Amino acid sequence: MMLYNEEKALVLQSLDGLIRLSGWKDPLTKPLCERMKTSQHFLGIDIIAFLKSGDDDARPKDKAAWSALAGNISARLREEKKKPAGPITRNLEALGGGLGLDASEQALFNAVCWYEFFGQFYSLVDKVLNTRFVDSNSLLAATLKLSIPELWHVTGPKGPVGRGLIEFYSTSPNRFPFEVSRGILRALLPPQDGLADIEASLFGASRTSTLCWDDFDHIATERDFIGDLVKSAVAGKEKGINILLHGRPGSGKTELCHTLAAKAGCALYGIGEADDDGDEPSRWERLASLRLAQTLIGKHSATLLLVDEMEDLIAESTSYSGQGRSFRRAGSKVYFNRLLETNPVPILWSSNEIDCFDPAFLRRMTFILEMPEPATGQRRALWTKLLDNEGIALPANVIDGLARRHAVTPGTAAGSIRAAKLADGDGTRLTLALDAMDRALNKGHASTVDPSTSTAPDLGLVNADTDVVALAQQLARPGAPRDFSLCLFGPPGTGKSALVRLIAEELGLEVVQKRASDLISKWVGESEANIAQAFRQAEQDRHFLVFDEADSLLDDRSSASRGWEVSQVNEMLTWMERHPYPFACTTNLMERLDKAALRRFTFKIKLDYLTPAQIANAFDRFFRQSAPTETLQLANLAPGDFAVVQNRLRFLTDAPTPTQISDMLRQEYAVKPGHAARIGF
Repeated sequence: MMLYNEEKALVLQSLDGLIRLSGWKDPLTKPLCERMKTSQHFLGIDIIAFLKSGDDDARPKDKAAWSALAGNISARLREEKKKPAGPITRNLEALGGGLGLDASEQALFNAVCWYEFFGQFYSLVDKVLNTRFVDSNSLLAATLKLSIPELWHVTGPKGPVGRGLIEFYSTSPNRFPFEVSRGILRALLPPQDGLADIEASLFGASRTSTLCWDDFDHIATERDFIGDLVKSAVAGKEKGINILLHGRPGSGKTELCHTLAAKAGCALYGIGEADDDGDEPSRWERLASLRLAQTLIGKHSATLLLVDEMEDLIAESTSYSGQGRSFRRAGSKVYFNRLLETNPVPILWSSNEIDCFDPAFLRRMTFILEMPEPATGQRRALWTKLLDNEGIALPANVIDGLARRHAVTPGTAAGSIRAAKLADGDGTRLTLALDAMDRALNKGHASTVDPSTSTAPDLGLVNADTDVVALAQQLARPGAPRDFSLCLFGPPGTGKSALVRLIAEELGLEVVQKRASDLISKWVGESEANIAQAFRQAEQDRHFLVFDEADSLLDDRSSASRGWEVSQVNEMLTWMERHPYPFACTTNLMERLDKAALRRFTFKIKLDYLTPAQIANAFDRFFRQSAPTETLQLANLAPGDFAVVQNRLRFLTDAPTPTQISDMLRQEYAVKPGHAARIGF
């Protein structure tokens, strides 16, 4: 009842305008009298005294009675206006004042909100519009004491419609044409009291960061640039500042925004992340929330806005329903362009994918950053912090293994840690959760590194035609050029990939490993695009790029029978010429490589099978036993063969003798080409 009593002045004002609009014999008079009769206690006027006695149609007695009733309505309205405003009216005026609405715009906003509260004003408006004796524009003009042209001006882009307060949703003359979101309506109700409470209800609390500035050292140059940009923009109250962060889900885009705001000393508000019921918001709801936030929150100093999933706002069209019909409305490019050019508050946008974005939108971004995956050292620091936050204690070597094995993003890591914790798990269960997530995100291809290469190789087991230790030291010396390339070739299992990782560690570079299966596509042109993207990403992230199975990517063009086979090799050769950072190719089939590719490798290193001394060494390292004499005579054993046998022994319960281990190695030896050869003594 308190809610209804507070809107009494608006109901009386509407009745006053409608009575002036119609004569006592006008068709509208009857429904007006019927409505006033049913609400006479609310109005505080004895309506029946002015109506014909015994007339169920509730018509006025005569013209004089109609005039007297009009006078009573006007007098009652003057009395109501003298009363102090109630809590909802105060909130309406506080919100309108915060948005800078003038008197007419405020009156329209008030009327639409009271209509949406489904009280006495709603009942009056629907009663009148259902008669079809007056249209919605005339009713609103009469209620607000405006002319029709003035009403149109009030509903323009600078009023409550253009500022995201209300939406024009109906063109029917017999339907109320505006609506207000339930979120705004809830923000106007007690216990909210004043603009600060309303803003808190609409936009929530300012975001806080769980990471620190140093957690983004892997993009230090870009991070520092954005930080300085934001500080200057906020201090100078610059308009049209838009920063777009894009990258795979969980790459830390949102967390960087949180950390950036904290570093700049700014409050950060997430905009349009849910509708009024906590469900997925429509494009209009997100844009309305953004417009509203720019006006309200933008008046505060040191404020930033965050809009996640930018692609939702610039889709070509959106579908919505209303009045029993479906509509399809295309988003206006011009409107969005102007929004990006004039926003008074710096906006941080995020997206997982920007390929669908119109270049016109991208050109209006102040800065665009593609978020890379953190390097091993960065992942190690993130793992430590995330585990500490969840109260999970893992040994340092386990954390180091997680960082090396899983090339996952901060968001993925946080989700997997939570899953393992809920399952009362340890490092093993955490790895299980990570592997599952990793496969899903990479379409079945785990982004983990090969376990056999997750640690540095034993150089005593590397049989290379080059002094790899001396080479690594030369390449890692201060000031040494970094635009070199390696081709490591030789039989499987000889440690080619592991050796590349050792050289990369000497250089202090993170390795990003690409297999041919990761790059080759059945679609024409996509393999070349994947190759180009691999080189571009490695250049951007300053990683050591490694191509495994390089013979599939650099196959001799002289034997090519299809055009795409040639273009694929050409793409590789072009990037090999211009890539400014180290990269390596490994292959078991050196003879298949294109001759032009061979000329482009700075270093070509052959890795061969183990020597007898190395076999004895490997036997002791892997099995902690001395190698039998017959094992030393096997000519084509590699470190990978010892790793295979070591893994097989995990499934056997009996402790094997050296002879049994030797027999297992002989089985690996027997399936290789050239197994008949022996090393003579």
